[in-house]
Amino acid sequence: MKQFSAFRYWLFAFLTFVFTIKQGFSQPDFIANLTSGCSPTVVNFTAIAPGAVSYNWTFGNGTFSSLQNPGVTYITPGQFTVTLSVAYGNGTTQSVTKPAFITIFANPVSDFSANILNICQGESVQFTDLSTPGSNPITSWLWDFGDGFTSTQTNPNHTYTVSGVFPVTLVTSDVNGCQNILVKSSYILVNPTPNANFTVDNALGCTVPHPVNFTSAVNGPAVTHTWNLGNGATPTSANPNTIYTSPGSYTITHIVTDTLGCADTVIKPNLISAGQNTVNIQASDYLVCPNQTVFFFCNSPIGSLVSWNFGVPGPGSTACNPSFSYNQPGTYIVTATITNGSGCTFNGSTVITVSTPPVVDFTASDTLFCDPPFLVNFTNNTTGAATYFWEFGNGGVSTATNPSHTYQTLPVSSPTGQPYFYTVTLTATNSDGCSTQLVKPNHIITGQTGAFFDAIPETGAHHWM
Repeated sequence: MKQFSAFRYWLFAFLTFVFTIKQGFSQPDFIANLTSGCSPTVVNFTAIAPGAVSYNWTFGNGTFSSLQNPGVTYITPGQFTVTLSVAYGNGTTQSVTKPAFITIFANPVSDFSANILNICQGESVQFTDLSTPGSNPITSWLWDFGDGFTSTQTNPNHTYTVSGVFPVTLVTSDVNGCQNILVKSSYILVNPTPNANFTVDNALGCTVPHPVNFTSAVNGPAVTHTWNLGNGATPTSANPNTIYTSPGSYTITHIVTDTLGCADTVIKPNLISAGQNTVNIQASDYLVCPNQTVFFFCNSPIGSLVSWNFGVPGPGSTACNPSFSYNQPGTYIVTATITNGSGCTFNGSTVITVSTPPVVDFTASDTLFCDPPFLVNFTNNTTGAATYFWEFGNGGVSTATNPSHTYQTLPVSSPTGQPYFYTVTLTATNSDGCSTQLVKPNHIITGQTGAFFDAIPETGAHHWM
């Protein structure tokens, strides 16, 4: 009986020793929320060491921590070895080292130049990309010209249609999603062009000779004027006059140039009608988009009686210079009858063409994903378009017909495990400049690590633009 008791004692002591040794020399481990990223990247580490009472981390970038689950920011590109040493309550220590555990990619460095920095309104600037790749080649460029227009070309050419001082921004990205942004403030100076528009006191003459006075919209010593009055007269004064001695219609050209060399030209075809009863109808545009306003001009003296027919059912107008908009594509014949103060009646007509906008539709290869990164292939089913502009809901854009887009991060800074959404927009423009936009709200769903059963409508909003 005493031998059995002794055996039980030594067995208990042995098991206690083994347990103590096993606990004291337990091999620690650790994980990280990510092991690669663009500079700078914050990495969160989690220690796996049951029973440990203290921790000593070495992150390979010159920083250390004694926290159980620390976070560290990696700034310098390269590969970094991480070591975790832990101590247990019995005084034993253990460590684990993971060579080249963290990889930090160098970002590209954006840079660019322009062929000219001081231009006139309506002129173009050629931009040249001078960016330097980081750890990987640059794969995408996003330009913002400061006037509301963007481009994804490598070396774009852009026309500035409004005057002002504009910043230019270039965002370059590589295959890892690493980006760099360069903003050149007040980079492009666009000088306004002078206004070459003009009026006449009487564009319609029953008989010849028919005198006409012209008035320029701009005067002063800072501009020069060049006229072609259609009858051989080419005056250079601001407000010339001439006499038309032969029956017919006359086209008027007026060019105004300022001291910077910026010029504007206005041509009004067949503006003057002398010694005849037909008149050429003047309109602001002859090819328009649906719902675009068209302005018409009678060019007749005050007191003339005018009757307009816009080529659609319903009342016309008796105003000298009315406006009208067409909401349906098609061809419309506009007529006008004008009776001046001398009792002469003139008849004229013109054609307004309303372009057919594109019909926009698109699909995605998939719309439900787990955490980024993930690739989405878009298929364009649009008809009647010449150019396209895609917005993917995360700042990414494309002008390709059927683009592929990589979503690198969640749309908001939040924990994973919840659904998040990207709205996708496609704007299609036809060869006449008419656009239609299709917006699909919440089209791409991501950050979803479990089942998600809420219905997301596959509907979009179409807008003629």
